[in-house]
Amino acid sequence: MVKNTPTITTYSTRGGSGKTLISVNLAYWFASKLGKKTVIVDADIEAPSLDRILLSKPTKKDFSPEHTWVHYLDGVTDIENILLETEYDNLYLIRSPPPEIGKRFLSNKRQEWWATALKRGIIAQQELLNKLGIDWIIIDNQSGISMNSVNHMALADNSLLVLRPANYGVDATFEFLREMISILQATVQTRQDFFVWNQVPQPQNNYEEKLLDKFLGEWDDFFIKMGVKPTIRIPYVHSVSIELLGKNAGIFSHIKEFYEGIELIAKKIIDSSNL
Repeated sequence: MVKNTPTITTYSTRGGSGKTLISVNLAYWFASKLGKKTVIVDADIEAPSLDRILLSKPTKKDFSPEHTWVHYLDGVTDIENILLETEYDNLYLIRSPPPEIGKRFLSNKRQEWWATALKRGIIAQQELLNKLGIDWIIIDNQSGISMNSVNHMALADNSLLVLRPANYGVDATFEFLREMISILQATVQTRQDFFVWNQVPQPQNNYEEKLLDKFLGEWDDFFIKMGVKPTIRIPYVHSVSIELLGKNAGIFSHIKEFYEGIELIAKKIIDSSNL
């Protein structure tokens, strides 16, 4: 079997799924549990948040105007300049600029620019893995469908679709999977795509249990037919929601109900992708 690259893009078609939280904790698991040098890329250019989670004591370099992923894609800076250490061992961050800069940046780019940006993304991936000694790359993608999100899906041989069990959120995924995943899978032979249910409510009676099982089961079948593999259902965890009210919250290795799910996702991807 041909090995694929140790890169995972997490994505969702709507905000509020918990995509970023899962991205951060996946990256932390690879860095802490496996001792692998792991970088997480904040590709959610319109709503970046990883610097607030991972840079509790930012340095002058961290907030240099041109030390961001956006400026790298635009050819302004080199990959070495935007790779930032975090307070966690083996865990690095490539940040995006504040949202007002990111939105302005995205608003005036032509298709030709995005083709060049994809090429620069591939170069960055190769330099991180082969030159800078990074073992794993986690890309926290922009929610929804855009040139930015499609580019970052194409960068990774492994993707993780993060879903909340709600019809208004899951329905939007159908078009994306039909149009994009099939194309990406046909293009990259080693590609592996996965999905995770997040914030799954705990049923309080038989009626709720049947309703939840029916909903999740029908969508599971759909995703599997599309070539997207199931990982796990992470329950809604009250303590996670409460801790998110605090500053710099984001690493939840101490919350067993949540972090066990992160570990199972990571192992599933490693095993299925021959990594």
